[in-house]
Amino acid sequence: QLPADKGIDPETGEVCAGDPSLVLNTNVGMGIKKREFMKAASKVIASALGKPESYVAVSVSDDQHIIWGGEDTPCALGTLHSLGSINLQNNGQVSAQISKLLLEFGIP
Repeated sequence: QLPADKGIDPETGEVCAGDPSLVLNTNVGMGIKKREFMKAASKVIASALGKPESYVAVSVSDDQHIIWGGEDTPCALGTLHSLGSINLQNNGQVSAQISKLLLEFGIP
């Protein structure tokens, strides 16, 4: 049984993979600190979006083939999903805090 506020797409009625969820891809190997990053990102998302952390899903794929601006310098691409919870203010907050966490991996 899903909690009443679990992510249900209002158009299709389907359960979303995680609400909220972050899918992040990076061309940097995160090594043994990957799980630590994921846990920190989960806390950031829950706090910024006002959702219980038990609802947050974080998926990170590191060592991916990604170029940014035609260069293969360290970078990350992320997508944050949450039905009805993302606005300009908290989107900026999540982006800034996740970016700060990524600095440890040399990702500007």
